[in-house]
Amino acid sequence: VQTRRNIALQNRNNRRGPNPSNHPITIRLRSLKRFFNDVLAREGVDGKIASTYIVDGVREMWKLTGREDELKQRPPQFFEKLATRAPSSTINWEVFMLLVMGEDIVYHSEYVSKVRFVFNAFDADASGYIEAKDLGEIIMCLSDGRPPPADQVAQKKAFLDLDDTMSVGWDEFLLMVYDLGAIAGTTLNNTATPLSIA
Repeated sequence: VQTRRNIALQNRNNRRGPNPSNHPITIRLRSLKRFFNDVLAREGVDGKIASTYIVDGVREMWKLTGREDELKQRPPQFFEKLATRAPSSTINWEVFMLLVMGEDIVYHSEYVSKVRFVFNAFDADASGYIEAKDLGEIIMCLSDGRPPPADQVAQKKAFLDLDDTMSVGWDEFLLMVYDLGAIAGTTLNNTATPLSIA
């Protein structure tokens, strides 16, 4: 990991600052984070909000993506089930984001910790961004040293419409690679893109 960190730091010195994607998913994530922070400012405690806000988050995402009609078509049980997916009665941003953006996602804190560790290893200057060109190396770290197939790296880049000159923030990165963990059969909300398991 240290060698990879050194390479990431060297690559970071060659760029002029973050160059994030403006893909619709990243824009929705920013909107969702604003929603979370508004609730947090009003009612949050220690960086967490009530898990019942997952329902409001899903409704907000569906409105942003033009899926308002689906809100009316879903039975109340659908929305009741959403909040029960949370690991506790209060949740932080990462849990909220994953459960709102992903349908049928189960939150695994151990895997998120592993993803955070790898992200931090490649975010050598602690800017909050990693380089898209390092994605293959990053996925290899998440896959316990197994090199990823080239199409998997391309698929991850396509998810956020990234090229090698761009950078990825923590939120986008977590959403992009969460499917590499133990959550088979998941689809991302708002995109109908199936997540595949390596």
